[in-house]
Amino acid sequence: TRFAYHADGDYLQGGKKTRAGKDRIVPVHPKIKPYLLDWLQRRTDRLLRLISFVEEGYTHKLRLADFAAAEGRSLGYISHFAKEMLGQSFQEYVESVRFNAACKLISAGADRMLDVSVAAGFSDYRYFSRAFQSRLGLTPEQYSRLPGAHGAEEDGGRRSTASLERFYSYERSLELLEKYRGVYA
Repeated sequence: TRFAYHADGDYLQGGKKTRAGKDRIVPVHPKIKPYLLDWLQRRTDRLLRLISFVEEGYTHKLRLADFAAAEGRSLGYISHFAKEMLGQSFQEYVESVRFNAACKLISAGADRMLDVSVAAGFSDYRYFSRAFQSRLGLTPEQYSRLPGAHGAEEDGGRRSTASLERFYSYERSLELLEKYRGVYA
């Protein structure tokens, strides 16, 4: 059950819904607050370690069991933890990181899709192609031929490591806004 802690009002929100279908709001007793904050901090730290584990190792075979052993927790506990905190299973998260890495490689001008699939950590080309088909409805080759597939760096922007989001300087953002204002106005 997911809860949100609101420090400004010292209450928890979430958990079992009320009869009206709204989140419950539960006040936090002052004696419990330090334990709650410690628990939340430990969970946040574990989540950051899990994300780092994936970011640093997505190019190789990743096993949640290895992370669980390093954390001293059971595989079941870590599996539920990942699903709760990431909003998707561990394997789905790893696949999304690999998919985004593949898109970045294609954007950077990588030509051979087999090389891209290996560099992004996919175990075989069919798995790589299936990831593109399920997310975009395109093969990797079709995606690479799209006009914007090689665009971020060519536009003077850069991509984040965990998503396909593009980042531009303030000046470049204003230029792009002016350019597309007439197109989409």
